[in-house]
Amino acid sequence: MKVKRAFNFYDVINTMVTKTPKFLLEGQKTDRLIFRKLEPDDFDSWLPFFEHPDSTKYLLKFANSNPLDQCKEWFDRVFMRYNNGLGGFNVVIDKRDGTFIGMGGLQVQTVDDIPEMEVGYSIMPEQRGKGYATEAAKKMPGFCL
Repeated sequence: MKVKRAFNFYDVINTMVTKTPKFLLEGQKTDRLIFRKLEPDDFDSWLPFFEHPDSTKYLLKFANSNPLDQCKEWFDRVFMRYNNGLGGFNVVIDKRDGTFIGMGGLQVQTVDDIPEMEVGYSIMPEQRGKGYATEAAKKMPGFCL
């Protein structure tokens, strides 16, 4: 059964392309965080995310591969999204000391042939429980709509 939407996501996404190319939060800030694009040099900072057993518990696609392959696939997906204007996760950095908190962002997903915007985040294990995910997620809808 399809749910009738109150507004057309396709129209929202088309509007967003005009306002915010590629749906990236690059340069956006919150009280404690800065968003920037992922760079190849971030690989070693992001690899520990996949080395923690709880990190991929809900990422079924990654369930049967090793952390190095998981991280490579993650990077490939993020850069594919960047290159195709489909949004993608941004690196989330602590403004105070430059700590790599995790990643979060907006992604265009196609569900039942309808493009939809997804808000997502993944936080480094040692940074969880500090309110960073909530703070990052609250920035995203205000940025795109």
